[in-house]
Amino acid sequence: DEVSAALRTSRMAANKRLDLALGLSRLPDTATALRAGAIDVPRARVLVDGCVTLTDVQARAVEATVLDRAPEQTPAQLNVRVRRAVLGVDPAAAEARHAREGGLRRVTVQVLADGMAELCAILPADQATAVYETLNRHARAASGADGRSMDNRRADTLVDLVLGTQTAANLGARALIQVTVPASTLRGWDDTPGRLAGHGPSPARMSRRRAGYERWRGREEGDVRSIFECARTSYK
Repeated sequence: DEVSAALRTSRMAANKRLDLALGLSRLPDTATALRAGAIDVPRARVLVDGCVTLTDVQARAVEATVLDRAPEQTPAQLNVRVRRAVLGVDPAAAEARHAREGGLRRVTVQVLADGMAELCAILPADQATAVYETLNRHARAASGADGRSMDNRRADTLVDLVLGTQTAANLGARALIQVTVPASTLRGWDDTPGRLAGHGPSPARMSRRRAGYERWRGREEGDVRSIFECARTSYK
């Protein structure tokens, strides 16, 4: 309230400034780079927001990993590096946070004007990606001759799939999700984050599950073992 009054701004804007200031107090190198003009406020905020769940020591480790290239990256590019560094600095804690956040998954609806509404779902990243890719594949398979845009067809497909209409049932398209996982993570030697296409860094456990390692290992055990033995040699 005092900051809001002094700066003649809203309480929300003042609160954001306080959050940034408090976050920078435990990221001194980031604060120095901001003061020197090497990075701007949006980049500094990416670092502060990305480290909010970490201890001071972990936050400094993330800072040391990503700050060197921050001036030459866009905030979006920096955000990807920060998320990956956060997952890597303490994989066990990252998995615990992922499990905790999974308990907050939900679907909400917000009333809009002119008889419309917004439907929002909070889901684990791999599931959200799978849902969206399923909508994309159905929408591409549907005819656009009736003048519907791709967005229109995605929205119509969502309704068709959820309500079980015949239109969606006849399409038969399934989602293809791409995940890149280090061999060391698949084998369990470490918990290096993977990368989920369309999302970015993903926790090791999610990456292993989406890679389906246990399924394809059983089918091609000999080839897989030779690949992993080569990887083990390089890894050591």
